[in-house]
Amino acid sequence: MGIQEFIKYPNCIFSLIGFFSNLVHLAILRKHIKTHPMFILLTFITVLDLVFLFTGFLAELMAILDNLNSEFCDGYVSATTGVVRFIAIYVNRIAKLSGIYITIFMSLIQVLTLKNPRKQFWIRKTIATVFLITVTLYLLFYIGEAVTLVFYSFKMPTQECLSLAILESADYSDWIFTVLKLTNYGEIGMQLLSISLEIVFYIVLKALSGKSIDTEKYKYSVMIMRVLIFCFLFDTAPFLVQISYGLITGIAELQWTRDDVSLSYTLGHVVRSIILVFRPLLIYHTSEEYRATFKEVKTKSFWFTRNKIAPTSRNPSISTRASILSIF
Repeated sequence: MGIQEFIKYPNCIFSLIGFFSNLVHLAILRKHIKTHPMFILLTFITVLDLVFLFTGFLAELMAILDNLNSEFCDGYVSATTGVVRFIAIYVNRIAKLSGIYITIFMSLIQVLTLKNPRKQFWIRKTIATVFLITVTLYLLFYIGEAVTLVFYSFKMPTQECLSLAILESADYSDWIFTVLKLTNYGEIGMQLLSISLEIVFYIVLKALSGKSIDTEKYKYSVMIMRVLIFCFLFDTAPFLVQISYGLITGIAELQWTRDDVSLSYTLGHVVRSIILVFRPLLIYHTSEEYRATFKEVKTKSFWFTRNKIAPTSRNPSISTRASILSIF
């Protein structure tokens, strides 16, 4: 068993652990969803984290099963596994980028709130709309790439053992590969933009929160800054792993092979799964209400009673009017 195959096992384990820890995290957030609109975004982010972890676990599990059942050659992929992994990987990418940009949007709202304390920016309906628009845009973006790959698969010759060799020898002047390169550049651009925005918003929130005399706004600012730190680590994990892997193996100045890039990407996914295992601790450490609710997790009443109605807020935007959020 090579290291590439071995890494899939801890990836599955941490994805599964993170999935269950975030399920508990989601249950706790639902208890606070009416106390402040920020918890709505945290709930949306947690749902996307659950999708990311589950699809990552599913894709790696299917790959492990194919390796164990491979009788023809190394790297054999059955048709069923190929379809499942194809769908899981794209859903995984949609959940990843959607969660990152919703976190950035949450930071933007808090920045506007601190700069204009007399105006209200935490509006439930707007938050729900932004969530739907963000997910829809990334869904359309990746569906275009996925459909292009499906078209290309029809042009591939039948092979007993699927391989990437045909991709390496393909004619990159073909319109299909032009589309794939453009979407790849687009994804890299969005990731670089998100990393830049995370740094900028953290610095701005740090400066503005230090001037705020409102205890509640300061508390939520600290919470969002900590979420931004973890989001930054999550976003940069593949780059940090590639740098570390290159330095350790002594290939930092040499040309990377496909296996090197694939291994570093898999290691980056493991790091991302570990980060999502511990991210709920940020909210636990910051929010007293969250810690109090966490103590009730072991009780039956926590799981079988409806959410308590939050105290009436002076802010009209935190009313419990009917909206898409009623599903929570």
